[in-house]
Amino acid sequence: MEEWNKLVRTLEDEHEDPRSFQDLAKSVFRWMTTHKIKDMRKFEQRLGADYEQMVDDLKNPLLEELLSNDEFFELSLKLKKKYKS
Repeated sequence: MEEWNKLVRTLEDEHEDPRSFQDLAKSVFRWMTTHKIKDMRKFEQRLGADYEQMVDDLKNPLLEELLSNDEFFELSLKLKKKYKS
């Protein structure tokens, strides 16, 4: 989790509103850990109904930018497997 926090802090430094960027990153992680993803292979490729549901649930102008960051997305998925509820 330390690695994820460090990455989010690095990414948020590049934005005008770092606090809202950090909150969005936490929301993405929370969504991933609290929702059952039926087709993980598609989700990992940023495809499928589960991925679309997450995008719809978290509507935010910065979401696309955050999810397109491979390091953030892959680390979040790795931690999801460790911290899933």
